Amino acid sequence: MQALFFDNMDYLIEVLDKEFLKLQESRLETSLRHAYEGTDMRKGVSLELMENEGYDGIELKHLPVDAQSWEEIEHVRIRINDRAYLYVRARGKFGTRYSDAKIDIQIVPEYTT
Repeated sequence: MQALFFDNMDYLIEVLDKEFLKLQESRLETSLRHAYEGTDMRKGVSLELMENEGYDGIELKHLPVDAQSWEEIEHVRIRINDRAYLYVRARGKFGTRYSDAKIDIQIVPEYTT
């Protein structure tokens, strides 16, 4: 899995097909990279298949939840429910807006960067 961050609080999660299938058994984890600069942002990202409160079946949470700034965020947790999982499988991609952030999840044949 590869997680890219865009300056306007948008996330692109790229997952290889064989990795996406593993999501049914366990969560996927990686580090967050800046989309344009390619630099490691020193924040972890996890993607997991789990029921959630998110609109369109996708929930994004910055951890710790009491973080007051971007610098205090240590981890970005993304949960998708079964419906969102099936959308990604059927369409190859699926996304939504979650508060101020946009999240796109794509199945890719290989990583772009």
